[in-house]
Amino acid sequence: MALRRIDSHHDMAAQQPQQIPDRTKYGVIDVEDVRQFMFDRSVDDNPLELDLLFSDTEINQAFRFAAMRYNETTPYVDTVNAAYLPYGMLFLNGIAYGLCLSKLQELSRQDIEYTSGSMTIDTFKRRLDHLKELLKLFKEEFEKMAKDRKLSININACYHRF
Repeated sequence: MALRRIDSHHDMAAQQPQQIPDRTKYGVIDVEDVRQFMFDRSVDDNPLELDLLFSDTEINQAFRFAAMRYNETTPYVDTVNAAYLPYGMLFLNGIAYGLCLSKLQELSRQDIEYTSGSMTIDTFKRRLDHLKELLKLFKEEFEKMAKDRKLSININACYHRF
């Protein structure tokens, strides 16, 4: 009986079936994690509108966009599945970035400014300004963390080949 030598990690990974992580374990993000991170847990968190700011559908869509953004970040050494986003804060920032961007686009389409007498009113200006600041913060964090992670994977792969 001949023994077969496994030359690389990729050969070993190809022989084993891929395991789908359990969402209840640490490191896999779910909708409730996003709600906690975005402080969108209940009606009490948003007294202005007395409603949750983001629906589950919007949050799940933001999962897809965060995964797409990560997968398109260079270097192309790692990809993720939107259904099982790992790595904690990296993807929470990516999801929050997507949610703020979509809310900013929605409010921008509805924003109007009108004048009554000597008073000018802009219906969403303060909310838009606040969302722009959050958007900048989440985007910078996500892009930095994604780039750092991918560079680390790339360098690690390079040095383990020699």
